[in-house]
Amino acid sequence: MLRLLALLAVVLLAAPAFADPNADARVLEDAFQHAVMTGNAAAVLDCYAPDAYIIYPGLDSEAHGKADIEKLVNALLANTKGTEVVLKSLTVVPLDPNHMATVGDWEQKIAGKPPVRIRTSEVLVKRDGRWLYLVDHASVGLPRQEAKKVEERPVRRGQRRDR
Repeated sequence: MLRLLALLAVVLLAAPAFADPNADARVLEDAFQHAVMTGNAAAVLDCYAPDAYIIYPGLDSEAHGKADIEKLVNALLANTKGTEVVLKSLTVVPLDPNHMATVGDWEQKIAGKPPVRIRTSEVLVKRDGRWLYLVDHASVGLPRQEAKKVEERPVRRGQRRDR
């Protein structure tokens, strides 16, 4: 009986070590994705810690705390009706038992517009058994520009090419 209790104690104490940070982060990312795609502001807000920070692409797209985040989320959802967001990749970096960092690559599709690549870097915090966004930074890369072709001018006899 004593051996059984000792084994049970080892298993229970080791359980946090076997937690899967990728799966934990993915649960939050999936909840956020579903909330945005259904336009559910309350569900989006539920993904954030009360003292969270958000930095979204664009001017005046920063918020701290639930009241500011709610305004930003409502504006986001109003401007992205009919949007589809897809998480293409997610890298998770565990920091400690209650914090992790993530780097995500998303694609956003809005009807009638070309898809937009959104990159995210986030800090997640575990509170009351739930993972929440503590810092959510999203950026949209600038489109790649093709290198301008340099016109080749004929070189005259005695002239250097580098002019």
